[in-house]
Amino acid sequence: MRGAENYLEEALKIYHKLAQKERETNLPYVATTLNNLGIIDSGKNRVNEAPKEYAEALKMFRELAQKQPETYLPHVAVTLSRDSRGSGLLACYRFRQPR
Repeated sequence: MRGAENYLEEALKIYHKLAQKERETNLPYVATTLNNLGIIDSGKNRVNEAPKEYAEALKMFRELAQKQPETYLPHVAVTLSRDSRGSGLLACYRFRQPR
């Protein structure tokens, strides 16, 4: 039986493909799916995967919030707050990135 993680990874591939054709319509789905994968990976203590997923989702939500702040700023806040409960994985990820 397939787990939620497998379904999310499959959905992410589909959303990425759709976003190549209709970015504005499908980018929120890509970001949400990445955020959900980050939650799963964080819960499984996957400290290499989770921060990348959170960071990518956060980048997308911030991009979306530039055009539609009323809709997407709450998503930015949720991603940041989820990360804060995940021991600051985003901060660790940023620290490890080359500058």
